[in-house]
Amino acid sequence: MSLGVNSCLVIYFEVVVITTRVGGYFLYVYSICTELNLFRKVLCNLMSRQNWLCKMVLAIAVSSIANCVSAFADPIAVVVPQKSEISELTKKQVIDIFMGRFDLLESGQRIKPVDYNNGYEFREQFYRALLDKSERQVAAYWSRLLFSGRAKPPIQVPSVQNSIEELSSDASMITYIPITMVSEEMKIVLVLE
Repeated sequence: MSLGVNSCLVIYFEVVVITTRVGGYFLYVYSICTELNLFRKVLCNLMSRQNWLCKMVLAIAVSSIANCVSAFADPIAVVVPQKSEISELTKKQVIDIFMGRFDLLESGQRIKPVDYNNGYEFREQFYRALLDKSERQVAAYWSRLLFSGRAKPPIQVPSVQNSIEELSSDASMITYIPITMVSEEMKIVLVLE
């Protein structure tokens, strides 16, 4: 059985509870994969003789989760076009840029952040690494800012590929992508673990 990236994302984010009862070796896996309807509620007694199916299901679940975790363990690269004058940014500067606090660097260069649409999985990972906040908390922050008229939100795109296209079209753009997708046309200005 081969799982795609979307399936891995669902598995990774939908694992709610995994508990072990020491006395009876029960493993309770809840809602591992809603999208595939692969698992719903699995209650296995690992000591019984008729549990070969439960062990197989558990092995698939653990292996899928491990693959998903390793797929998202890559650092996040904050990048600008190669032709940009920016060579490095601090974490605070990146926070200020993506949170709408400024759009002009100290050098006088205009900067335009490119973000992803709400609900895009990689966006959650970025804001967790950058601010230690959820996407919902960031959306609430922007709602307050937009209501007060104090800032303009970043350009939003639906995918990493669209983000890379936006980056190549304007030297003043800044975005974030998986470090494995950085190309020669980009400069890494900050890496988030």
